[in-house]
Amino acid sequence: MSRLLIVDDDADILEALLIVLQDRHEITTAQNGLEAFGLLQARPFDAIVLDLMMPLMDGETLIERMREAAISVPVVLTSACSDVARLAVRLGVEHLHKPYDISSLEEKLARLVSAAQIRLG
Repeated sequence: MSRLLIVDDDADILEALLIVLQDRHEITTAQNGLEAFGLLQARPFDAIVLDLMMPLMDGETLIERMREAAISVPVVLTSACSDVARLAVRLGVEHLHKPYDISSLEEKLARLVSAAQIRLG
């Protein structure tokens, strides 16, 4: 079972994704990038579903901090913002527009986790 970190400041979104994904993944949640960064330093994850706009530390800043700390975890950047696709390309991560299409999210996660497992051997 893959370990996912879901980061979003909306408690309803965290709960909904937990319910939908918990049968196939071990889920940990965080409500902002600062909390997520602490979790990423403490233990490994196979992928991150990361909201772009959050208080304390946004998704873009978290990705930058991860790179500075050499924490390499595949990311699906999410937002209702129309610029999320452009930003994701610039950051070199996957993206998904909100509201979520769960089948697209599952497909992206399966691909990212599989690629990460192949890289790690």
